[in-house]
Amino acid sequence: MRSKLSVEDLLEIPKIKIEKLREDAFMPEKAHETDSGYDCRIPDDLHLWSGELKLVKLGFRLEIPNGWECQMRGRSGISTKYRVLFALGIGTIDSGYRGEIMVPFINLNKVSVRFYRGTKMSQMVFKKVDLIRLEEGKVDTNTDRGTGGFGSTGLS
Repeated sequence: MRSKLSVEDLLEIPKIKIEKLREDAFMPEKAHETDSGYDCRIPDDLHLWSGELKLVKLGFRLEIPNGWECQMRGRSGISTKYRVLFALGIGTIDSGYRGEIMVPFINLNKVSVRFYRGTKMSQMVFKKVDLIRLEEGKVDTNTDRGTGGFGSTGLS
């Protein structure tokens, strides 16, 4: 009888070390094996006053290999149901950072909100990094768009 192959069997999947910094921290996990993001749960209750911005420690750190980054993102359910946003949009964790992973949240409600320990508030997505070098010089602006900025291509 042939055993079922996993995604890991079929692809060469990099391994990233994760270390809990407190015993009761939650390990990030995927809801489905093929999801791109790992859900991150908050290790403590979180109370946000109206308009408040708070940096939340997740209780773990990562060893991201060179050539990779970790992108931290908010979860759509938190932003749409509670009007609490991941304050950066996307936060980048570079391979050289070895400190505790933290995420900033801002409450856009007119009232305070409370989330309880274990709430899935953010996601981690790992991406390969293309290494480039910036070279100072004159930039060619002779393109279809040229120097047209925000809204320059119209709305329809």
